[in-house]
Amino acid sequence: MAILFRRVLLLLLGAYICFTCYSGYLLFTREDRNLRSIPNQSASSYLDKANLRSTVDRSDDDWNPWGEDFEPERVNAARGDPAHTSYSRQVEDNRPAKYTVEIWGKAAIGNYLWEHIFAARLETREDGALRSGSKKIGNIRFKYRTGPGIIPQTAPSDVEYLILVLNGRSKDKISFARSWLDYLDNYPRLQHTIVILLGDEQCRNGWLTRYMRSKGGKIDAAFIVYDTGLVDDHEIFQWPLGVATYRGFGPLDSHKLDIESSRPYKCNFLGTVYPKSSRKVLMDIISRQNGLNKACFTKPREEWLPNETSQSLQMYQYALSLSDLTLNPVGMNTECYRIYEAMAYGSVPVVEDKTTPGLCQNPALRLLKKHKAPFIYVKNWITDFPRILGQEAALSLKEKIERRVALVEWYEGFKLDMRKLLIDIAKRKFGLTD
Repeated sequence: MAILFRRVLLLLLGAYICFTCYSGYLLFTREDRNLRSIPNQSASSYLDKANLRSTVDRSDDDWNPWGEDFEPERVNAARGDPAHTSYSRQVEDNRPAKYTVEIWGKAAIGNYLWEHIFAARLETREDGALRSGSKKIGNIRFKYRTGPGIIPQTAPSDVEYLILVLNGRSKDKISFARSWLDYLDNYPRLQHTIVILLGDEQCRNGWLTRYMRSKGGKIDAAFIVYDTGLVDDHEIFQWPLGVATYRGFGPLDSHKLDIESSRPYKCNFLGTVYPKSSRKVLMDIISRQNGLNKACFTKPREEWLPNETSQSLQMYQYALSLSDLTLNPVGMNTECYRIYEAMAYGSVPVVEDKTTPGLCQNPALRLLKKHKAPFIYVKNWITDFPRILGQEAALSLKEKIERRVALVEWYEGFKLDMRKLLIDIAKRKFGLTD
């Protein structure tokens, strides 16, 4: 009897131990599953300051100062199709396409036009040498082609209506752009052409005028980036710089942005700091003011490096998504990629309102001001920045959320406005009817 009783006790003890181990297993695996179930697009909600700081501390060598004006003549075909915004676009009718308009992208702003403003997809073909897409808007079928596989001699020779995206930022880029414009006469069916030009940062774009239709050339209208004095809103128009698509900054789904959480950083700045510049002044203010270097995420650098990694891109995007403000001290030009990238994440651009040297018109940021961009403008960082921080401290989370929503909605509306402007001008200049 005693032996039987002892066996029963051992059996119960073994069952208890097994049950305890199994309960512990369930507890740990449940927590692990919960962590893994966090959606990718909300990752910034779960990234704390320590994680972001540790990303910065790993290596300075692989960091790239975003927002600088650098435009390599290449297309990064290695990245897959980006996520595309689901923001409400114009309702497209079911009419069959009556016209076909070719868009040839020979500058990275072409991808901003196609993926961000047209909200269209790109497919990679021919081992990355060619990327293309097609989208019908109204009764027009737009066909986009970009990549090193598109050269004057291999582009479709039967083109009738053309939007040509070119880079005119430097002498070598201008020479390349001229080769395209000089070749237009070789397309026998070409009737009308619009050029979208990444202009010179000092707005020295006079070389383009001899190609305009009014001067006997083939260009019916031109859209130029930066505040050039050539803009007359009749033959020459202004175009936004947009985001740095060539660095992998793809479209965001505005509906999936986390704009309701409290953001741990008051502000951010990642960029090259030049001696005796307002950027240096700003960094000095942040470093001197007690606690501000922790409240604002900054990553200054003395020298620009073109290298880019997925880690530095992620760090930059996290900085935008976790900051209420994005600081934009002036660089080579007042308009920079950082402004548009900040808007995409609902981080309010704090922009130095200053016209840079050269031929650019005063005031700066003419196009964005015309559309009443909801920015915070700074004339003097020493006097204005402390005031701005004081105003920020007085805002409630609800007020900040409302501001983020307004900023993202404004940016989406701005892209729609630019799309409508381009299509309206194309219809008028090309003689396209409904």
